[in-house]
Amino acid sequence: MDLLNGGDKDWGLHAPYHSLGYDAYRAAATGAFALGSVGAGTGATTVNLKGGLGSASAVTPAGFRVGTLAAVNAMGSVTIGDGPHFWAGPLENADEFGGLGLPAAFPKEASTLKIKGGPTTATTLGVIATDATITKQQAYRLAVMAHDGFARAIHPAHLPFDGDTVLSAATGEKERRMTSPLPRSALKPCGPWHALSHAGSMKQKRSHKGSVSKLEGTVRKRLRLFPYCVA
Repeated sequence: MDLLNGGDKDWGLHAPYHSLGYDAYRAAATGAFALGSVGAGTGATTVNLKGGLGSASAVTPAGFRVGTLAAVNAMGSVTIGDGPHFWAGPLENADEFGGLGLPAAFPKEASTLKIKGGPTTATTLGVIATDATITKQQAYRLAVMAHDGFARAIHPAHLPFDGDTVLSAATGEKERRMTSPLPRSALKPCGPWHALSHAGSMKQKRSHKGSVSKLEGTVRKRLRLFPYCVA
């Protein structure tokens, strides 16, 4: 949907996106990387705040690493009404959203849908990766669960003009058998929700001190369900 952004699209027989993806793969590196209005986050916005590139990662209690990267250019709002509280505030780490949590009482305008005005399109793109060994079906379910992070961080999400997409991947470095049935802890918030909620509420440029490849980082001891999703 973001192909409607104008510019010269006279590419000839083949669009350049295959080559762009290959070039990005060849340029991939470990170490710190910029967040905010860079790369896919350049020019990204929400209703009333800048969007951009966001990232979060953690190590689960079972020892799996999980990391996410999201480019947030959403139709909806990441804050509640006209106030300073973020929808993802309760999931913040180290007061990254100001430590405000949720408001004591939800304002009336909180239930009013606010979207970007005019004939515009938007997309929130995310990737979630783990070092666990999972099947294709489990990878699919991982991406499905990660979409809940969008719903927790952006209101409204998944609108007709949104191209919201999450890709999932696994390196297969660690083996673990599926446990069934899911324990009661499965009812607690899932790790991917936390990670993508953080990534989906970018408000300023930051530098990630970890790396996507090592899947280490900022969200600590917040994951409860994820080990059972891939275990």
